[in-house]
Amino acid sequence: MATKKLPKTAPHGPREEAEGYPWHVKVVGALAAAFVVGLPLYVFWPRDTWEQDNRGRILGLCSQADSLASQGNAAAAQQKYEEVVATIGDRQLADEQLRKTVAKTALVQGQAKAAACLRSGDWAGAECEYKRLLDFLKASPTDDSDTNAARHRATRGAREARIRILEAEAAQAAQGLDEQKPSSGRSLLQTVLDEAAREQGLPKAIAQYDQLLDYLHKQPPDDPVVVQSLSKASATKQNLEASMARVRAEQERRRQAEEQRRVAEQRRREEEAQRALAEARKRAVREQFFRSPAYAQMKLQADSLVQSLELDLVAEDSAWRAISKSSDAGAGLLAILIQMEAAMTGQDVSADVARVQTELDTDMIGETSALRAVFKKDRAFLGLLGIWCKVLEKDHPGLCASFGKAQQDLLLAMITEDSAYRAQSAHLRACMIVLQDILAAQGFKSQADKIVSEARLANIAETSAIRSAMNNAEACMNLVLLLVEQRDKTRAAGLHRDVALNTVGDDSAVRAHYAYKKTLARGLHILIASPGSS
Repeated sequence: MATKKLPKTAPHGPREEAEGYPWHVKVVGALAAAFVVGLPLYVFWPRDTWEQDNRGRILGLCSQADSLASQGNAAAAQQKYEEVVATIGDRQLADEQLRKTVAKTALVQGQAKAAACLRSGDWAGAECEYKRLLDFLKASPTDDSDTNAARHRATRGAREARIRILEAEAAQAAQGLDEQKPSSGRSLLQTVLDEAAREQGLPKAIAQYDQLLDYLHKQPPDDPVVVQSLSKASATKQNLEASMARVRAEQERRRQAEEQRRVAEQRRREEEAQRALAEARKRAVREQFFRSPAYAQMKLQADSLVQSLELDLVAEDSAWRAISKSSDAGAGLLAILIQMEAAMTGQDVSADVARVQTELDTDMIGETSALRAVFKKDRAFLGLLGIWCKVLEKDHPGLCASFGKAQQDLLLAMITEDSAYRAQSAHLRACMIVLQDILAAQGFKSQADKIVSEARLANIAETSAIRSAMNNAEACMNLVLLLVEQRDKTRAAGLHRDVALNTVGDDSAVRAHYAYKKTLARGLHILIASPGSS
């Protein structure tokens, strides 16, 4: 196979020379051409010269703003800084030194504005300004000593502002919760409303101080503001907690008092219901008793005693014998009344009544003196009153003891007594005292006390035993008529009128004594004939 031969080439040197300039010449030429063309373009091409033109104005405004801020004129300094911001607008400064100067002015103005808010008490505004400062410093790339010091001051200022805000909120929550002393100018309603407001406000105020203390405990313990606020807040919280403890104690006391009142009211209602039920049962028993043959027989006996008394007194010309007969009828009628009361309460005192009657009959054997007969019958009347106390003792405890004391006092007074007149007065005085206790137990204490007081007052300077006995007899009559008034006011008023007509203008104590004893017997007869409780 035949091979194709390539043509021989010429050497490089002669060829480059043949094609033009050497390569390094070409490079130099290109650079020269670029310089010639670019220089006019650089010189005459339009450029943005705003930053260079306004540099002096911006630096001057910043200097003025810093000077005004250092003098404490925050408002004017802020106005100058706003001129700086308005001058720059939304432009981005290329000069690093100019950028730092503007940033420093912004920092100074923020510090001055925040400090002004602190001085004026605008804690929320101060906190807002310090937070802006911190955000500004956080975005700052510099980390020199001035920036770190500014960051520390802003942090401390923000902390103080937050503490003051929490203090103000806590103080507002605690406002008006102090314990006010009673004042005559404050109405009961206003006092109750104030106490209710304290009861509701104290927990909220304590919660606010808890929030403040929780924040303070998280702050540096060496900060003077933190130390001062912590001490004040702790003391205030302790006072509020003490007030809250007193309020809760008062609430508990009121709750217990209310519970006691509720229990007492419930007990009272139950007792009233029990009394009403017992009274209803008593009324039913009484109504049944008053329809019974036993009551008819007792009423017949009482009517017979009164009729006999009226007949015996028709031809009686002795006042003492009239008193004796009236006393005898009064004792007999009281015996019937007591047996009625006993029967209506399910008791039987017939044996006791018979014993007293037997003792009286024994004392009267061979007795020819009407004077002595009177006090002996008064003694029987007193014994019957003792039986009446026994009948009433279940519903009115203490009556038997009162009777025992009155009887003991009478026995002591009669040990050496030899006067029938004084014996009459002493026995009637004992009867008066026991009747007073019986009526007081049944709800007529004031009226009974008044009757007895009048008799005792009349006897203070009385030297006559006969008149003293008369006064005591009148008191016994009035006490019995007091019971009659509860049954039949009209008949009671009639008895008072009759006795007044019989005694008016009569200066005889004996005849007055007789009138009182007779009226007492008539009063007992009405009590027997009228259904009800004596």
